[in-house]
Amino acid sequence: MTTSQVRRLRHHPSADDDRPATRWRHGARPVAGVLALLLLAATLLGGTGALGRATEGMWTDAMWTAPKPADGSFTGLQVGPVQAYSCTAALWTSATVTWQRPAGTPSGVVSYRVTLQRGSTTQTTTQTATTFEYSRPAGNFDAVTLTVQPFIGEWNGTSQSMRLEAVPLVGMRCP
Repeated sequence: MTTSQVRRLRHHPSADDDRPATRWRHGARPVAGVLALLLLAATLLGGTGALGRATEGMWTDAMWTAPKPADGSFTGLQVGPVQAYSCTAALWTSATVTWQRPAGTPSGVVSYRVTLQRGSTTQTTTQTATTFEYSRPAGNFDAVTLTVQPFIGEWNGTSQSMRLEAVPLVGMRCP
């Protein structure tokens, strides 16, 4: 085999070409094309377009009305005040406040917002029980205002308050 024959085998079919020999000069184009197609498919399936923006739909809020005539009277829930609101004082440091469910409320859970105010301190708790026991801290003779407000869900009833007084050496005094 002559030198020109060896050169012809190592180069592109054109023997006059002085470029260095490469084994995959023609194979590079199909590989690059396949890679470009894969990159394009990954970009489109990945949710971003050529400019990097989302190509899938975006959520939006919508509202419409379909008027239908109706007759009748409509009323909202009315929650009245608690019933039989009373206090029983005990010797030394405690008093028990009790009440009954508001009249006319529908069956179901009625909750009560109980607010205790002593001096400049206010504490509010929520409960379903109709009894609240207040225990005065030892050595504290401040009067306390206890407020009970019934509610059902977002519907609030009228609140009722009671002042509990501390009597030195005796205990608590209810009104």
